[in-house]
Amino acid sequence: MPKRWTKIEEAVKRKELLELYVRRNKTIIEIAEILGITYPSAYERMRRFNITPCPYKKEHYRNKKRVTLPPLSSDLAEFMGIMLGDGHRSDGQLIVTINARDDYGYIAYVAKIIKRLFNRNAGVQYRRCHNTADVYFGSVEAVSYLTRIGLTAKNKVKEQSNVPTWVLRNSSYCKKFIRGFFDTDGSIYRLRGKAVQMSFSNRSRPLLDSLRLMLLNLSYHPSNATHVFYLTRKEDLQRYISMIGFGNPKHRQRAHEFGLLGGSHSGNCTRL
Repeated sequence: MPKRWTKIEEAVKRKELLELYVRRNKTIIEIAEILGITYPSAYERMRRFNITPCPYKKEHYRNKKRVTLPPLSSDLAEFMGIMLGDGHRSDGQLIVTINARDDYGYIAYVAKIIKRLFNRNAGVQYRRCHNTADVYFGSVEAVSYLTRIGLTAKNKVKEQSNVPTWVLRNSSYCKKFIRGFFDTDGSIYRLRGKAVQMSFSNRSRPLLDSLRLMLLNLSYHPSNATHVFYLTRKEDLQRYISMIGFGNPKHRQRAHEFGLLGGSHSGNCTRL
């Protein structure tokens, strides 16, 4: 755990931020690169020191493309699943944190979903000391819109997030939401012998209960839930692959290695 700053160190850090953000007019992304920290860390440091973001004062601010606000769709449901898995938001920022080694191939997948939904190119910032990558983009409009349609919590565990109601009312949306969530917060592995298991874990009990209910409604047989539940029946795993599929290449590769994908592991169920 990093040591806490002293009062003198805090004063130095605040002065450093003011110099970069106000006097040199750097953006938060540029500050993060200069200081060798992530965008979320730079944003949180500014909030901690009561430095108000003023993006309209930055160069090229008026030339930025207006974000597209997508209608309710299967792709949007998948993105909501991703966000409620390993995503987080601030008042003007959407961030998905991905394991940069194990899930490297998933980084481009998430960036493509963001581009298709919001017509914005996502940034990617690597935190090599934690072996993670943040896929992010900033838009007050997008955050406000997603909040209105169900992405209400900044802290999913503390506020006990749940699946948006519009997702629950549509089976196609349910399938894509489950895919997005499992791709980020799920795991597939071999048990003793030849059995294979998929686990769904989250510390928000309402969210996990709703995921389990969606799978039950789709005729799967999930175990009872605590902070995790499982799919273990081989027919459930095979139906999951054909009906829901994986966007995360790591899960797809493991399913292939476990003999669940037959002769190929690049089926239509994984396409964007």
